Amino acid sequence: MTDSVEIRNVNHPEYRGPANATKCHAVTSARLACLAETDGLTRTVPIEVVTPHLPEDVFPGEATAGRLEKTVQLDLEARGERRRAAIRPLRFCLT
Repeated sequence: MTDSVEIRNVNHPEYRGPANATKCHAVTSARLACLAETDGLTRTVPIEVVTPHLPEDVFPGEATAGRLEKTVQLDLEARGERRRAAIRPLRFCLT
């Protein structure tokens, strides 16, 4: 059985669900590294920026990276580790 972690969704605060721990940790690390290197990322840019930081052995051919990246994005926001900046276009920053 694959190890799993609990994920949250900022849009549905009552939601708690399982996700693959290895993949979630890889995407979370990549996303936080990318956010630390910038003053924020727009909603449409993250997957292009995050994907090169993902380990090939965890995401061969970048399979499922886009969907999981969005899941991690919402989870980080629900946990208060990143926030939406109050500017347009919408930007996401570290807290």
